[in-house]
Amino acid sequence: MTKRLTGRTAVVTGTAHGIGAGIAAALQDNGAVVHGVDKDTVDLTSVTAVREFFAGLGGIDILVNNAGGVCGQIGRPLEDVSDQDWREILDANLTTSFLCTRAVVPAMKERSYGRIITISSAAGLSVSKTGIQAYASAKAAQIGFTRQLAHELGPFGITANCIAPGSSCRTRPASGSGTATAATASAGSSTASRCAGWELLATSPMASCSSRPRNPPG
Repeated sequence: MTKRLTGRTAVVTGTAHGIGAGIAAALQDNGAVVHGVDKDTVDLTSVTAVREFFAGLGGIDILVNNAGGVCGQIGRPLEDVSDQDWREILDANLTTSFLCTRAVVPAMKERSYGRIITISSAAGLSVSKTGIQAYASAKAAQIGFTRQLAHELGPFGITANCIAPGSSCRTRPASGSGTATAATASAGSSTASRCAGWELLATSPMASCSSRPRNPPG
């Protein structure tokens, strides 16, 4: 039986372990050719490195922006946060999402098909239990970035979805009127398998027509 992602090419960032590794495996199990990338292989905060990496892959159908994290930092009072610490987390989470998305969009527009999924965090919808101001800010910004992508790219047949472990902000492409809509839904537990379930939903044809919040499969 043909797997529904057969013939599709995906890039998943942050695949060294955990959620990223689980998502990459789920996409591969469903027939996609998956290119996993982590900070040890490509510096995704570098404009040049990102451009060269994607140029070597050709057209990408599915992009999963999973790279990020707290960069080994701990929560501290705001006045003790250095400029470098602030930028490091924003770059690891938000800048990587921007650079990778910018790299794949032109080819997606040419084919009138694309699936862009960004892994945020419940910290982007509330407060971060880590107490790290930059992390909460970066994760909230990823959600806003996704909403804007859905509005801009929907008319080109490209969907933009943001999964926040613990909850989810989900956007779907524009209708015939050229407007995009957004919905929020609970994503249940934050295990890799649950996030992979949301991932498969976001890459499916249902992502282009369903506005009803759902629980992820699996």
